[in-house]
Amino acid sequence: FLLQWGYFKHSGYFYSVHDFVKADVDFVAKHLGMDAKLISMKTYSLHLALEHQQIILELMGYKSFNSSVADFVKQVEYLIEIPLMPRKVLYESVQWLTKNKIEKPSYNKFRRIISTAYNHYNFLNNKKLDGLISPDLKIYLDEMFDVDIDTKQMLFNAFKKPSQSLSPGKIKESLVYFRQLKEYFQTIEPVM
Repeated sequence: FLLQWGYFKHSGYFYSVHDFVKADVDFVAKHLGMDAKLISMKTYSLHLALEHQQIILELMGYKSFNSSVADFVKQVEYLIEIPLMPRKVLYESVQWLTKNKIEKPSYNKFRRIISTAYNHYNFLNNKKLDGLISPDLKIYLDEMFDVDIDTKQMLFNAFKKPSQSLSPGKIKESLVYFRQLKEYFQTIEPVM
């Protein structure tokens, strides 16, 4: 019980019994004045561990993750819509759980929930784009990213490095690129 409590107090997460570190068991036994050799984690059943987890949650004023999954999913969806980088979504999610005194789930649950939310968000955005982009605009966008046979570069790559030269020839060349970029922008602006 004390080891579960210590782990939870430290991390906000419950570890399975087979993840308990022997050095931690020895430390707790020593502080309780017990012989560590007499403690066998094999007798610590899953049922007892779950019972202890519920007691620890109540003592510390926390809610179980399973009772708060729906709220957590909403929070993750909100963070993804902002949009944040996946690692920032994970960090902010952990902060939200801590602030709301909710048990942290396993990494796999985090990963599954965040991945599902990203996939759902991307699906909805793609669906919106399919409704906004006409077949002609799709062809136009594809042409923007076609590779030029002479230069072996995508047409769009020409816009990445504008010339900083002040010579009249380079300025005219830059103006041609900027006019072309303006045309592309005006064509796709309605769907942005």
